[in-house]
Amino acid sequence: MKRLLVLLAAGALVFGGVACSDDDPENAGQTTEDQNEGIYADDSPAATSQAGGDFDVNIVDFGYEPKELTVAAGEEVVWENTGEAPHTVTFKEGGIDSGNLESGEGFSQQFDAAGTTEYFCSVHGEERMSGMVVVQ
Repeated sequence: MKRLLVLLAAGALVFGGVACSDDDPENAGQTTEDQNEGIYADDSPAATSQAGGDFDVNIVDFGYEPKELTVAAGEEVVWENTGEAPHTVTFKEGGIDSGNLESGEGFSQQFDAAGTTEYFCSVHGEERMSGMVVVQ
């Protein structure tokens, strides 16, 4: 039933540009497209943080949402596991690892220098679940 509702809502977005949300207050104000982005790591778009503000990354089952984001030097990125399975935030370089994050747990890292940091989930593998932070 929920799948049918998602398909109908997606059709409304395509044909009418109407924003929909389900009855879950956590998703209030989000379009169906927003709710479904990032289900797999390749599906989530790049994002840029607001000037002077921290940025959050949702860890969903088998993806980071957004997969890629750009922040200014000095900003902190906070990852929160909103999925059901445990995940990690493991940097490819530098030896930083969040350890296993159960549902509802988080991890943060401040990025002081310009550059690109690639990360992945060591539980599900780099090919299946990876992300990137670009610091300007």
